[in-house]
Amino acid sequence: MKYSIKEVMPKIFLVTTKDQFDLAMLFWRYQEYYESPNKSFYRKSFTLIDHMKWYSKNIGEGSFSYAYDWAGFNIPSFVVTDCIRQKIKDRNIYDNEMLLVYKNIFIKNKMSHNFYIIGCPEASNKKIIQHELAHGLFATNKAYKKDMLRLVKQLPAKKKQAFNKILTDMSYNKTVHDDEIQAYCSTGLYASMKVLNLGKSTCKAFKEVYIKYAFSRKT
Repeated sequence: MKYSIKEVMPKIFLVTTKDQFDLAMLFWRYQEYYESPNKSFYRKSFTLIDHMKWYSKNIGEGSFSYAYDWAGFNIPSFVVTDCIRQKIKDRNIYDNEMLLVYKNIFIKNKMSHNFYIIGCPEASNKKIIQHELAHGLFATNKAYKKDMLRLVKQLPAKKKQAFNKILTDMSYNKTVHDDEIQAYCSTGLYASMKVLNLGKSTCKAFKEVYIKYAFSRKT
């Protein structure tokens, strides 16, 4: 498979491909290890067949629609090394490629092991890339994370609870809910989130923080 890697912000690397399926399968194991709502996969070693079976029955409405369901991806670098240490039972060509992506960033860019990898198809609209970049900033920039968590905590309790429910229904692990809230509020809400009626001023506050950090350096 062909892909390109670009450092879009300090310690944040964007991987792009022409093929959406290739991108999804490149990130699949690592994304699910990082934030799957299923305890059998979250921070565990698992096989593609086991995940396909569960995903098809619980999310894909009878089919393994993973590559169609998700357009963008984001993982901390430790996820790749963790998966390797736990021994991948059914290693495939995409695992080989992800290891090469990791080594490419680590060696060629002279990085420490603490970096972030985001992925989007080449034809992605700006909102998808911005959403994934928001995750990267949340993980790599302490000031950004502090400012965003302050805004998350300011959300009315009932709205925060409703937001968490939507994210759970979207198959996000509860450990990444605050991260997802800041990413959606700052770069664009998903259709099902508009029923929350957060208000223009609330989303504006998130967007202002995002703009402050995302455009503080050339991307």
